[in-house]
Amino acid sequence: MLPFSSYRGHAPQGQETLCELIAFDQNKVNLFAAQVAACPPHWHESPELIVVLSGAYAINVDDRSRTIVAPGLIFINQDQVHALKALTEHSTLLTVQFGRGLFDDSHKAPVLVLNTSLPVYQAAVPAPERRATSEWTAVVQAVHALVSAQLQDPSSFEVLACIYHLLSSITKLARTLATQEPPAPEQGNDQSPRYADMRRAIDYLNRHYDQDVKLEEVAALAHMSYFHFSRMFKQICQHSFKEYLMLIRLNHAKTLLRDTSIHITDIATRCGFHDHKQFISACKKVLGMTPTEFRKVSALALRALHEQTGSSEAPNGGVTVVALQQAQAALEQAFALSPLCQLK
Repeated sequence: MLPFSSYRGHAPQGQETLCELIAFDQNKVNLFAAQVAACPPHWHESPELIVVLSGAYAINVDDRSRTIVAPGLIFINQDQVHALKALTEHSTLLTVQFGRGLFDDSHKAPVLVLNTSLPVYQAAVPAPERRATSEWTAVVQAVHALVSAQLQDPSSFEVLACIYHLLSSITKLARTLATQEPPAPEQGNDQSPRYADMRRAIDYLNRHYDQDVKLEEVAALAHMSYFHFSRMFKQICQHSFKEYLMLIRLNHAKTLLRDTSIHITDIATRCGFHDHKQFISACKKVLGMTPTEFRKVSALALRALHEQTGSSEAPNGGVTVVALQQAQAALEQAFALSPLCQLK
């Protein structure tokens, strides 16, 4: 769950794709916490659980937007287009991504609705004196147990047990409340093709951002009319087609400005802008500075980072990684969990 530049695929000529390709360790799960300012529309084959530890996020899943306020949870099914944007400064989330290796024909990846912004979940949040017996809290406790086990010994069987316990808690809670909330879209139902077409269109944009891409041709690729595609694109991506294409181009341009000495005019051409004037205008609109100013600021930030840490790695714009120990404490505070809470 990082900005555009982290979404790399095996497209022709090494181009990038918004289908996030996730690598997993031996535990087949990724567990990380971060302060994330925004995350663009994307999808991946691995389901994930997002726990909002502080602040609030506007999270868009397919064509529906929800506001998740801390403490809160949302489960993203595999292949669902989703995006998020922090609504408050320093909003922090904890993410658990479940690798495909955890599932097989007998134990398939869950497809469900778990979203604490929905009335049915808000009604299920217990009073403090009843938290220990709540199925809703059981999910949080399972996350807490997983974090604790990961910190103690990442290669232990305890971690693996916590992963499956968390999956069990998630599905149990969703099934308990399923009769009160419409189910999540099933793979292969009537809605799936249109989202598959939209994912294809988004991927096409990210592969051909440096060309003169027209809305009409991408709509045709998605098997939609001009107006239907334009409307649905805005619903899912929270940006118009023109705005979204500009953001993709600008993101690639930011990488070149930060990591190379290529002339600004050449960067504009490489990234699909009509000319350097359009590039400068886009930078001022989105970044609040010219390309030259952004390059200078990036160089200063890189130099400061190198002096502090000895690392030459550039800052990851909009994302600040949070240590798991710090996330564990935030989880306990947000959900009023005992530090001694462990999986039994």
